[in-house]
Amino acid sequence: MRLDNIGILVFAYNRPSHLKRVLIAIEDYKITSDIILIIDGPKNKKDKVNQQNILAMANRFKKKNFKVISRKKNLGLSKSIISGISFFSKKYKGIIVLEDDVVPYRSFFQFVSYFFEEYSKRRELSAICGYQFHNFYRSRSAKLGSVLLPNFTPWGWAISAEKWKEYERSDRKSKFYKTSKIPSFFKKYLNKRFYARKKRDLWTLDFIYNNYLNNKFYVYPNFSLVKNIGFDGTGINSKVTDIFNVLDKYINTIDKKNYFLLNKKLVKKQDNFFKKNIKYFY
Repeated sequence: MRLDNIGILVFAYNRPSHLKRVLIAIEDYKITSDIILIIDGPKNKKDKVNQQNILAMANRFKKKNFKVISRKKNLGLSKSIISGISFFSKKYKGIIVLEDDVVPYRSFFQFVSYFFEEYSKRRELSAICGYQFHNFYRSRSAKLGSVLLPNFTPWGWAISAEKWKEYERSDRKSKFYKTSKIPSFFKKYLNKRFYARKKRDLWTLDFIYNNYLNNKFYVYPNFSLVKNIGFDGTGINSKVTDIFNVLDKYINTIDKKNYFLLNKKLVKKQDNFFKKNIKYFY
């Protein structure tokens, strides 16, 4: 499978067993697009050992379209992801972002490939997201369709180079200010005291904040097309839980009738899901 001029960035740090599942999935799907594994620099001896295991494992996946970038210095999750996307958005027209705890299904790449061109033309859309809450979208159809939703989930996603550059150019000086565009359940996470208290390396909050300010939406599938395996206590920012588990579901048929719909009932439902479960994200 090839996604024309879309680079696949896989961000890793110190979890070789998780990363192996991600790379095996990509290999099984015979992805011919460029795949760049970016490994953030180690903080300690334990990290160095884990990264040696990652590099040894990555060697067996090395093919013409597979590249490994191993940083000497630890940038932290936020800078590693932002700098990686910014650099490669100059080379590709679009970027798929996977982290070492996000295992994609084949239909995730099909979904991005199918919807990417039309999504890129629409200014109100920010990114394509691959995860969907279990039983969120009830339909008799087993076909793969899309829906527009206002809240971002960074577990397997894609963005056009132009939309990422637009985000980089945006004026966000009003950050942390009160605004009616921010949902009430999210406001406390945009508070300086939250940053100071949690001391977590978060990149998504600024991206989410910017999109709320500019009334941007995200394209979601009606079924989850990725599996997050990072809520097992190994993640830097996430808590232990199994509520985000999804059923393995491989969907190969695209529902052309269900094309970028904004369903107000589902918007409200997603708000409720986030309001109830956002504590596990941050």
